Amino acid sequence: MNPAEGGIKFESTDFNYRLGNAKKGGWNAFITIKDAGRRIEMVLNITASGSANLSVDDNTRQTISFNGEIRKR
Repeated sequence: MNPAEGGIKFESTDFNYRLGNAKKGGWNAFITIKDAGRRIEMVLNITASGSANLSVDDNTRQTISFNGEIRKR
């Protein structure tokens, strides 16, 4: 990782994930990256209407969240 590049960049083939149902419909995905050389945890929340929130917790940076919508192409 080069801090001057900014953003979140990693490749992983060693990770755990757990899927669950959210309150009021929707889904939650909990992802833990194990081979990035640092701890990275992501939580993806998707509502039944398609709104989504991704929270990324990287122990070398502040937690960051992204909001958006999931739509059919």
